[in-house]
Amino acid sequence: MKIVTSIIFTVLWLSNTQAQPVQERISALADTVPDLRSQVDQLFLLSDEYGHSQPENRKYIGEKLLEIGQQLNDNFIQGRGHEVIGSAMAFSDFPVAIQNLLQAVSIFEELKNDEWLAKVYSDLSVVYQSMNEKENAITSINKAADYAYQAGDSSFISTVYTNKSSIYYHFKNIDSALYNGKIALAYKKALNQKRGTNLILLNLGLIMTEYDSLLDEGLSLILEAKDLALERDDGVMLSDVIANLIYVYYRYDDIKSCYAYIDSAVWAADSVDNDYTLQAVHRMAQEVYSEFGKMDKAYAHLLKEYEMEKELRGLQVQKKFEILELNYKNEKGLRQIAVLEKEKAQTQTRYTVAIMIALFTILVAALIYVVTKRNAKIRERELTLELEHKKRELASYAINFVQKNTLFGELKVRMTELQKIMGPESAKEIKQIKRLIEDNHRADKEWENFKLRFEEVHEDFFKNLTAKFPDLGNAEIKLCALLRLNLNLKESSHILGISPDSVKTARHRLRKKLGLNTEDNLVQFLTVHL
Repeated sequence: MKIVTSIIFTVLWLSNTQAQPVQERISALADTVPDLRSQVDQLFLLSDEYGHSQPENRKYIGEKLLEIGQQLNDNFIQGRGHEVIGSAMAFSDFPVAIQNLLQAVSIFEELKNDEWLAKVYSDLSVVYQSMNEKENAITSINKAADYAYQAGDSSFISTVYTNKSSIYYHFKNIDSALYNGKIALAYKKALNQKRGTNLILLNLGLIMTEYDSLLDEGLSLILEAKDLALERDDGVMLSDVIANLIYVYYRYDDIKSCYAYIDSAVWAADSVDNDYTLQAVHRMAQEVYSEFGKMDKAYAHLLKEYEMEKELRGLQVQKKFEILELNYKNEKGLRQIAVLEKEKAQTQTRYTVAIMIALFTILVAALIYVVTKRNAKIRERELTLELEHKKRELASYAINFVQKNTLFGELKVRMTELQKIMGPESAKEIKQIKRLIEDNHRADKEWENFKLRFEEVHEDFFKNLTAKFPDLGNAEIKLCALLRLNLNLKESSHILGISPDSVKTARHRLRKKLGLNTEDNLVQFLTVHL
């Protein structure tokens, strides 16, 4: 199962949902605080209020900081503006995030500000982690650690180790994740800071739940993070904790608690507009319900996850609608927006249903294709093995055929020699033995048995041969079969009951009947063309 992981940024995002839109708050700020530098201080605080659940609001604040920084010709404010935009877009618009964070790096390097270089590189590590670029993520977080040590900021050193732990966890290096998580928690305890501790407790607890031996200790840390989030009235963090408890109780095989925390996590994330966690909760719920056979509920959560995916990827369009909504205060404008929203929702629903049907159809078709292809391969393998077995049987029978005929031939010769040197009575007995050998050695019967095994391996050989060359006699047909098995003159002579020279002569006559020249390979011709 995939699980929700909480990632700390350069500042601890402790926001709850703001009822008043950010544009209105900034406009009111400009009216009440005319001094630009005082406005900047308030914007810094406002940026901290809006967490990762409201990226577009934080981006708007960052853009305002850039605007004021340019007016005041203040590079530090501009660097902070780029950092706010970059961290805000870390989960949704990677190119914008990286572009702004690298601009912030350039500004703070010029200013030689180690503290903010540490924080910006920490942000970059989170973006690269979201992009699954392991090398860049680790390089960035190591740079963040170097600058944090140079700045002597123990609090942020703890933050860096928290991010480092999260990165290693993301890339499945659980031992390194556990090691760095313990260092982060040790720093926080040494500083006696509650701010950010619940995040470290949550991350470290999740890492511990990957070890059966640390499962109980991991749960204890996560529950401690839950209590701390409640104490600090941190709705976003609380929703993340509850979401991760779904996975923890899944590890305990406590299905009842799993189901209960799914409902709680949906409510908690939705109540603070924590869309990224809410989407992850729907994904986990779909996986849990699927695994335990509750397909109706799994499908419902799958649809919600899919709808949220479209919404989160369309934040730019959503922003335009929000601005439009602010500009229309009269009743007519509100009615028009309501109609547009209704049409949009209907279109999205139809689109979602169509996509799900198409995906289901493709899935079924793909499944049928895979099963059919797999069965075909199994059948092909069985046929290949069967053919190889028959080939081995034919080869064994041919060798036995040759050896048997050779033995019978030698016995007949030996009996004839004994008949000449024995007395009349003994000669008579030997003659009877010779007749018995000849009666048991029936060449025609042996040939028919050989022919049956030959046709099991080389199907339609005799049929094709007689169709193409109807003038061939039985002896020549037999010779063709022996040549197809690549038997030599001596082996062929034993089976046909003639001398090797006679076989050689028969081959010459056969070559003429088949229309072959002396340089043509007779065995190759029979192998390729029949």
